[in-house]
Amino acid sequence: MPMEWSGKQQLLFLLQSAGLGVGIGLLFDSMTGMGRACKRRAAVFFIDVMFGIVAGFITFFAALAIMDGALHPLLFLGGGVGFLAEHNSVGVICSRWVCAALRGLGLFYRRFCEKFEAVLLLAGRKMAHFFTQMRKIAKKGEKNPKKFRFFQKKT
Repeated sequence: MPMEWSGKQQLLFLLQSAGLGVGIGLLFDSMTGMGRACKRRAAVFFIDVMFGIVAGFITFFAALAIMDGALHPLLFLGGGVGFLAEHNSVGVICSRWVCAALRGLGLFYRRFCEKFEAVLLLAGRKMAHFFTQMRKIAKKGEKNPKKFRFFQKKT
C-alpha cells in the first residue's frame, strides 16, 4: 500500500472508480429488468442475491486492479457517483429495454412451443396411424407367413 497518493493519482482513481460504478449500475439495471420480466418473488430474490455477489466480486477485483488491493474511500465514492449517474441517466431506459426484450423472448418461446407442440402431435398421430397399419399387416402375415417374400426359402 503506498504511503501517499498524489492529487493526480487520486483523481485518476476517482475517475476509474466512477467507471466501475457505471458498469455496476448497468449490471444493476439489467438485473432489475430481469426481475421485472419474471414477476416471481423467489426469482427476484435470487436475482438480487446474484447481483450482490457479482457486484462484490467486481468491486473486490477492481480494488485489486485500480488501487493495489486497498479499499480506499475514493473507490466507494467514485463507484457510488458513477452508479448514481448511470442509474439516473440511462438506467431506467436500460431496465425497461431488458424487461421488454425478455418478455418478447418469452412470448416468442411460448408461441414457438405451441407451434412445435402442434407439429409433434400431428407427427405422433401420423406415426400412430402408421404403426397401427403395420400391426394389421403383421397380424395378417402371422396367419400365413409364406405370403411374405422374407419367409420364402431361397433356391
